[in-house]
Amino acid sequence: MERNELIKMINDETMDTSEVIDYLGISKQRLSDMKRSGKANEVKTGLFLREDIEIIKINQMNLREKFNKNTVYELFPVYKLINDIMLIDKLRFFDCVTMTKHRITNDIYNDQLEQGLELILERLKVGTKVLMLDHKGFDDIENEEDIENNIILKEFTKKTFKEFLEFDGASIIGLTMIGNYYKILKQL
Repeated sequence: MERNELIKMINDETMDTSEVIDYLGISKQRLSDMKRSGKANEVKTGLFLREDIEIIKINQMNLREKFNKNTVYELFPVYKLINDIMLIDKLRFFDCVTMTKHRITNDIYNDQLEQGLELILERLKVGTKVLMLDHKGFDDIENEEDIENNIILKEFTKKTFKEFLEFDGASIIGLTMIGNYYKILKQL
């Protein structure tokens, strides 16, 4: 077997740790737990057989299908627009902040938060509503009537949004780690 063929085969048949984390949509800690419990076996430190990881993914999907969609928790969408009203899922927002703070896997969590902060600022500048809602029922909201059936935790104005971003624990929980945090704060 020639060198190039061997490299291609290794790339096609294996995944490194970061690829596994991205593919399965899990944290480094969860992958460590899976290795410890024998659910994910490394061929060599940081190297996994693609076939083994694909089987884990299939099992994940089967388990998710087994449960009611309301019991499966996904980190996205963090926010959505209903007409001109921006809705933010509080649980998902702060979970993404945690993922960003600890630099989990890739930039997808930070990207979601950056887009969210930009959209909040944009919505507040044009004077439309920005609401932070309870997670329960968030995915089922399709129109303004559905919003009323959810628990509105906070309605933001420019002033309250700035206060939210500047509160004493902002750096502790990781808000300041969002890539455009200071840019947004400066624009408020």
